[in-house]
Amino acid sequence: MANLPLGRRKRSHEIVELIEGAIASGEFEVGSKLPSEKELAERYGVGRPSVREALFLLQQQGFVDITSGARAQVTTPNAKFLTDQLAGLVKRLEDRKIHVQLTDAAKEQLVQEGYDPTYGARPLKRTIQRQVLDPLAMRVLEGVFAEGDTVVVHGAPGGLRFEKGEAVRA
Repeated sequence: MANLPLGRRKRSHEIVELIEGAIASGEFEVGSKLPSEKELAERYGVGRPSVREALFLLQQQGFVDITSGARAQVTTPNAKFLTDQLAGLVKRLEDRKIHVQLTDAAKEQLVQEGYDPTYGARPLKRTIQRQVLDPLAMRVLEGVFAEGDTVVVHGAPGGLRFEKGEAVRA
């Protein structure tokens, strides 16, 4: 098998790592505004499009919140971020006619357990997998939940609790 050269990384990915490092070191604290795109571009010696793409990637990872016309703000993941992360799961289950609802307590528990100040929201995906997807898949295979069911996920000490809600009528 021939050795193929590794592809070059985009500058935006390098900027993401630099900003993540600055957040982890406390240079940019949770709740604070990041420097402007222009200032970040000058700081890292890149163009504004690379900075803009990096900020978008950081937003997807739950590190920053971007509001049009304002500077990006360092944030911790919130229920909206969690909902975005769960959207794929919900869609796959709804294709099987199983509906999932997470209570606010369940969302808060997932965010608390899945957020790490050093790694941001990345561990959240693993937490969702471990605490929602895997147990729910086992219960579907065991026949606890079936087509037409609504699964309500509650936050509880020691882990999430799954129960049947009102069936959704098609």
